[in-house]
Amino acid sequence: MRALVVGFLLVAPAWAGADVVELTSGERVEGRDVRASPDLVTIQAGGRTLVFERDRVRAIHLGPPPAPCR
Repeated sequence: MRALVVGFLLVAPAWAGADVVELTSGERVEGRDVRASPDLVTIQAGGRTLVFERDRVRAIHLGPPPAPCR
């Protein structure tokens, strides 16, 4: 049980700082270091830099991901 608690405490900060780029298709990309310009939005996810045209981005959520709508 102790190892489980310690493991959670090590992983929890990564979840707490996650950013989400929500695309107009409904897809959500979770990562870090979101940068937005008038034309492009970039996010670091899975060890890669993903780039999206601004008109494909519905929303940018900085911090913990929002709860899905029901």
